[in-house]
Amino acid sequence: MIIMTVVAVFVGSYFAGRCAPVLGWLHGLLAWAVMILLVAYGATSLIGTVASATGSVASTTATAAAAGSPSSASGTTLGSLKQQAQDAVASATAAASSPDAEANARQAADTAARGVARASWFSFAALIVGAIIAIVSGGAGFRHQPPFEDAGGSAVGDDAVRTRSTRVDPLNRPVR
Repeated sequence: MIIMTVVAVFVGSYFAGRCAPVLGWLHGLLAWAVMILLVAYGATSLIGTVASATGSVASTTATAAAAGSPSSASGTTLGSLKQQAQDAVASATAAASSPDAEANARQAADTAARGVARASWFSFAALIVGAIIAIVSGGAGFRHQPPFEDAGGSAVGDDAVRTRSTRVDPLNRPVR
């Protein structure tokens, strides 16, 4: 997946640089930036969709459970659920008051913080490498433009002029 992303950034930036009238490296960098924005949008949309689907499933399950229980036993079911919740709170309170609970919580928090910090640095490095690849490939695409195209698309150089017309020097002789 990483190789596919690098190839996609390279190819997209190369062609952005190739189509650029000036500053191909900047067009390559802009192509990379647009890709990053689209990936961020897609990731946040995916997370939102998953959260919405999870909430919908939980709501449907709770509704089905409430509809499936007989109305005469609804007080018993509610009392049973209340008792389970109280037991869970009492168990969590007892576990939290143990002498090792604070040390275990601190160790787990430190481990999680180190993991998040490491992932953040790797993500930052990947963004910098992607930007460098985009700048280099955009510049390479710009250098490989045909020689007769200019920023306005007009002909520049002898090759394009020879194919379109014959120039005349001041002595009225054809010049190639």
